Amino acid sequence: MQLDNAAAIENMLIMISALGLGATWVIAPCTDIRDELEVDELLGMPKDYKLISIIPIGHMERLPRPRPRLELKEITFENQFGNPYFKE
Repeated sequence: MQLDNAAAIENMLIMISALGLGATWVIAPCTDIRDELEVDELLGMPKDYKLISIIPIGHMERLPRPRPRLELKEITFENQFGNPYFKE
């Protein structure tokens, strides 16, 4: 069940980005039950529901800087780790 949720949320985040919006994945439940109760009250959650994740969505004030990425040839291997997939 948790993996299904993660896959669904990932797809939601991809679509949100494609629509030009910003979002972040806030994982619940909180580590302290008091925080969880405060969030439930803030969002008006019925007592018989349990929050799993929260995804705030909105317009970004600025685009985030791209994170540094390794080149594909540095992270892809053939059959065994360390055996380059891309031969030079």
